[in-house]
Amino acid sequence: MDFFKDRIITKVDWLIIGVSLFLLVMLTLGYVFANNYVQNQVAQLDKEIAGKKAELADLRQKEAQIDKIEKEIEEMRKVVASFEGRLPTDKEVPKLLRQFQKIAELSGVKYQLVKTEPLVEKDLNRLMPFANSAAQSIDTARKYDSIRTRAMQLEKLRKVVILK
Repeated sequence: MDFFKDRIITKVDWLIIGVSLFLLVMLTLGYVFANNYVQNQVAQLDKEIAGKKAELADLRQKEAQIDKIEKEIEEMRKVVASFEGRLPTDKEVPKLLRQFQKIAELSGVKYQLVKTEPLVEKDLNRLMPFANSAAQSIDTARKYDSIRTRAMQLEKLRKVVILK
C-alpha cells in the first residue's frame, strides 16, 4: 500500500473512480435486467413446451383410437349395406304401394289418395315419401293392417323359399 501513501487524489482520479463505479453499476444492472428477461423468456418457452407435450399426448391417444374407429366405421358400412340390400329399390316402392292399395281395397278400406313423391337424399339417408289417406272404420283399418302384415310375411317367406 505504499503506492497510495504520499499520493494526492486529484479530480481526474475521482473522475476515473466515478466513471468506473458508474460502469460497474450499469453492467450489474444490465446483467440483472438481461438475466430477468431471459429467465422470463425461458419460463414462457417452458410453458409452451408443456402445452405442446400435452397436445402431443392427446394426439397420440387419438391416433391409438383411429384403428378402433376405422373398424367401427367398417362394421357400420357392412350394416348399412345389409340394410340397403333388404330395402326395396326406388322402382319397387310404387309397386309395393299398389300392392298395399289392392290389399286395402280387398279388405274394404278405400284409399282416397296414394301418391309417391320424389326421392330425397340427405347425408346418408334416402327417403321416398308418399302421401296416402284412407277413409273407413277402425275395424276395417285393423283388418287392413293385419292383412298387410300377413302379406309382408308371406312375401318374406316367398323370398326365403326362392333363395333356398
